[in-house]
Amino acid sequence: MLFRKAVKDDSAFIAESLKAILSLHAKGREDIFRSSGAKYTAEDIENMLSDTDTHIFVAEKNGVLYGYAICYKLIKKDDPVLMDRAVFYLDDLYVVPETRGNGIGHKFMDFLFGYAKECGCQSFELNVWEFDGSATGFYEKCGMTTQRRTMEKKL
Repeated sequence: MLFRKAVKDDSAFIAESLKAILSLHAKGREDIFRSSGAKYTAEDIENMLSDTDTHIFVAEKNGVLYGYAICYKLIKKDDPVLMDRAVFYLDDLYVVPETRGNGIGHKFMDFLFGYAKECGCQSFELNVWEFDGSATGFYEKCGMTTQRRTMEKKL
Protein backbone atom coordinates (compact mmCIF):
# COMPACT_ATOMS: atom_id res chain seq x y z
CA MET A 1 0.00 0.00 0.00
CA LEU A 2 1.33 3.39 -1.00
CA PHE A 3 0.41 6.51 0.97
CA ARG A 4 1.02 9.66 -1.02
CA LYS A 5 0.01 13.28 -1.30
CA ALA A 6 -3.26 13.65 -3.15
CA VAL A 7 -3.29 15.22 -6.60
CA LYS A 8 -6.03 16.91 -8.60
CA ASP A 9 -7.10 13.62 -10.20
CA ASP A 10 -7.91 12.23 -6.72
CA SER A 11 -10.44 15.00 -5.96
CA ALA A 12 -13.50 13.19 -7.34
CA PHE A 13 -12.76 10.05 -5.27
CA ILE A 14 -12.34 12.12 -2.12
CA ALA A 15 -15.51 14.14 -2.77
CA GLU A 16 -17.56 10.95 -3.28
CA SER A 17 -16.07 9.39 -0.16
CA LEU A 18 -17.03 12.49 1.85
CA LYS A 19 -20.66 11.81 0.88
CA ALA A 20 -20.37 8.32 2.37
CA ILE A 21 -19.01 9.77 5.61
CA LEU A 22 -21.88 12.27 5.73
CA SER A 23 -24.38 9.45 5.27
CA LEU A 24 -22.86 7.57 8.21
CA HIS A 25 -22.97 10.68 10.38
CA ALA A 26 -26.55 11.48 9.33
CA LYS A 27 -27.64 8.00 10.40
CA GLY A 28 -25.84 8.36 13.71
CA ARG A 29 -27.01 11.89 14.54
CA GLU A 30 -29.88 12.90 12.30
CA ASP A 31 -30.53 15.80 14.67
CA ILE A 32 -27.18 17.35 13.71
CA PHE A 33 -26.16 16.17 10.23
CA ARG A 34 -27.93 16.71 6.93
CA SER A 35 -28.76 13.58 4.95
CA SER A 36 -27.30 14.96 1.73
CA GLY A 37 -24.65 17.41 0.64
CA ALA A 38 -20.92 17.41 1.10
CA LYS A 39 -18.40 18.89 3.49
CA TYR A 40 -16.16 19.71 0.54
CA THR A 41 -16.75 19.56 -3.21
CA ALA A 42 -14.18 18.24 -5.68
CA GLU A 43 -13.41 21.89 -6.49
CA ASP A 44 -12.89 22.68 -2.80
CA ILE A 45 -10.49 19.75 -2.54
CA GLU A 46 -8.57 20.88 -5.61
CA ASN A 47 -8.17 24.32 -3.99
CA MET A 48 -7.11 22.75 -0.69
CA LEU A 49 -4.28 20.91 -2.45
CA SER A 50 -2.39 24.19 -2.89
CA ASP A 51 -2.81 25.27 0.76
CA THR A 52 0.51 24.69 2.55
CA ASP A 53 -1.18 24.05 5.92
CA THR A 54 -3.60 21.47 4.47
CA HIS A 55 -2.27 17.98 3.89
CA ILE A 56 -4.37 15.54 1.86
CA PHE A 57 -3.19 11.99 1.35
CA VAL A 58 -4.55 8.93 -0.41
CA ALA A 59 -3.98 5.21 0.10
CA GLU A 60 -3.31 3.59 -3.25
CA LYS A 61 -2.38 0.15 -4.53
CA ASN A 62 -1.90 -0.71 -8.19
CA GLY A 63 -3.58 2.51 -9.26
CA VAL A 64 -6.70 1.88 -7.13
CA LEU A 65 -7.59 4.30 -4.31
CA TYR A 66 -8.53 2.70 -1.00
CA GLY A 67 -8.86 5.74 1.23
CA TYR A 68 -7.90 9.30 2.00
CA ALA A 69 -7.00 11.57 4.89
CA ILE A 70 -7.44 15.33 5.19
CA CYS A 71 -5.20 16.94 7.80
CA TYR A 72 -4.19 20.42 8.91
CA LYS A 73 -1.07 21.66 10.59
CA LEU A 74 -2.18 24.12 13.25
CA ILE A 75 0.21 26.45 15.05
CA LYS A 76 -1.20 27.36 18.43
CA LYS A 77 0.64 30.27 19.98
CA ASP A 78 0.27 33.36 22.09
CA ASP A 79 -2.61 31.88 24.10
CA PRO A 80 -2.71 33.36 27.61
CA VAL A 81 -2.97 29.91 29.27
CA LEU A 82 -1.89 27.28 26.74
CA MET A 83 1.67 26.53 25.69
CA ASP A 84 2.76 27.32 22.14
CA ARG A 85 2.72 24.15 20.05
CA ALA A 86 2.26 22.69 16.61
CA VAL A 87 -0.64 20.27 16.21
CA PHE A 88 -1.37 17.94 13.30
CA TYR A 89 -5.16 17.71 13.13
CA LEU A 90 -6.92 14.87 11.32
CA ASP A 91 -10.12 16.29 9.84
CA ASP A 92 -11.21 13.17 7.95
CA LEU A 93 -9.99 9.62 7.50
CA TYR A 94 -11.76 7.25 5.14
CA VAL A 95 -11.07 3.69 4.08
CA VAL A 96 -13.27 2.01 1.47
CA PRO A 97 -15.75 -0.11 3.51
CA GLU A 98 -15.12 -3.35 1.59
CA THR A 99 -11.43 -3.20 2.53
CA ARG A 100 -11.76 -2.38 6.22
CA GLY A 101 -10.27 -4.85 8.65
CA ASN A 102 -7.24 -5.50 6.45
CA GLY A 103 -4.86 -3.10 8.23
CA ILE A 104 -5.10 -0.22 5.75
CA GLY A 105 -6.40 2.21 8.37
CA HIS A 106 -3.70 1.30 10.91
CA LYS A 107 -0.95 1.64 8.31
CA PHE A 108 -2.44 4.95 7.20
CA MET A 109 -2.44 6.23 10.78
CA ASP A 110 1.19 5.14 11.27
CA PHE A 111 2.09 7.01 8.08
CA LEU A 112 0.23 10.13 9.32
CA PHE A 113 1.89 9.97 12.77
CA GLY A 114 5.31 9.85 11.10
CA TYR A 115 4.45 12.67 8.70
CA ALA A 116 3.20 14.85 11.57
CA LYS A 117 6.41 14.28 13.49
CA GLU A 118 8.47 15.18 10.39
CA CYS A 119 6.45 18.42 10.15
CA GLY A 120 7.59 19.33 13.67
CA CYS A 121 4.25 18.75 15.37
CA GLN A 122 4.13 17.94 19.07
CA SER A 123 0.73 16.23 18.93
CA PHE A 124 -1.73 14.57 16.59
CA GLU A 125 -5.38 15.36 17.30
CA LEU A 126 -8.83 14.55 15.96
CA ASN A 127 -12.48 14.62 16.94
CA VAL A 128 -14.60 11.48 16.84
CA TRP A 129 -18.35 11.22 17.31
CA GLU A 130 -19.49 9.00 20.18
CA PHE A 131 -22.21 7.30 18.12
CA ASP A 132 -19.59 5.64 15.96
CA GLY A 133 -18.05 3.20 18.43
CA SER A 134 -16.06 1.44 15.72
CA ALA A 135 -14.20 4.67 14.94
CA THR A 136 -13.47 5.34 18.61
CA GLY A 137 -12.20 1.79 19.07
CA PHE A 138 -10.07 2.06 15.93
CA TYR A 139 -8.37 5.26 17.11
CA GLU A 140 -7.76 3.77 20.56
CA LYS A 141 -6.09 0.74 18.92
CA CYS A 142 -3.88 3.21 17.07
CA GLY A 143 -2.64 4.48 20.45
CA MET A 144 -4.79 7.58 20.77
CA THR A 145 -6.34 8.61 24.10
CA THR A 146 -9.06 11.03 25.09
CA GLN A 147 -7.68 14.52 25.66
CA ARG A 148 -10.93 16.34 26.30
CA ARG A 149 -14.59 15.66 25.80
CA THR A 150 -17.51 17.69 24.47
CA MET A 151 -20.69 16.91 26.36
CA GLU A 152 -24.27 17.80 25.57
CA LYS A 153 -27.77 17.75 26.96
CA LYS A 154 -30.47 17.63 24.35
CA LEU A 155 -33.22 20.10 25.14
